[in-house]
Amino acid sequence: MKRQILYFDGYDEVCQAVTGETIFSTIGIPEMAVDGLVNIWNENDGENCLGSGGVLDDYLLNDAGTTTEQDEVIREGLYRYFLGDLF
Repeated sequence: MKRQILYFDGYDEVCQAVTGETIFSTIGIPEMAVDGLVNIWNENDGENCLGSGGVLDDYLLNDAGTTTEQDEVIREGLYRYFLGDLF
């Protein structure tokens, strides 16, 4: 199942590619960090991105230049999107 996401910088949000539903707001998050995480997510179709050892978690911890609070917003939004009602 494709779980692609899109970044709309003009609207300051990351959205589901199919429905357009907002996953999280990007206000205050560096644009380069958002671009990078969207690329990582889409390249992996969300698989092996979240959780300990996930490629997205590694990116957020080491390369994104985001704060802990920003990381939490990103992770929570993506967990809700990926897990849906299970979250």
